[in-house]
Amino acid sequence: MSATLRLFRRLLIGINGTGAGLMMLTVFSIVFANAFWRYTAGRSLTWGEDAAIYAMIYGIMFGVALAYLQDRHVRFSIVVDLLPASIRHYNLILIDILVLCVGIGFAISGYEFIDSRGSRNSPSIGLPLWMFQFSTLMGGILLSISALTMGACRLLGMTEAEVDA
Repeated sequence: MSATLRLFRRLLIGINGTGAGLMMLTVFSIVFANAFWRYTAGRSLTWGEDAAIYAMIYGIMFGVALAYLQDRHVRFSIVVDLLPASIRHYNLILIDILVLCVGIGFAISGYEFIDSRGSRNSPSIGLPLWMFQFSTLMGGILLSISALTMGACRLLGMTEAEVDA
């Protein structure tokens, strides 16, 4: 079971890392093209700023899930480090459960946001807004899967070395 879980975690890290990297490349390309267009043609691309913002949001959603899978997310480690090792393990599992709840809440709010405003079109890009609002739903799902994966690793008692192997 632990080998399958490690493989699944590596797959998720690959998906989230690729997604975050592609979104960073997209943001860079759009900003570069917009600046080039501004200085050569004398005006900006009308869709440039909004598209870069939306790509950045998608990148953040991939990055949040990636950081959680790699256990490199922001937390109050001074408090965790002061706990005895036996309690620290259960504290990390509790954090995984709380992050799972946050991810589910995030996904639900993303779905409701799409449901209430997704049929409108973006004024600058002309595409339906649900395509951009989907990032919130996707981010919640990815964060939930990441929390479940890390929680399962901790419940199985896998050490950091075993998880990263």
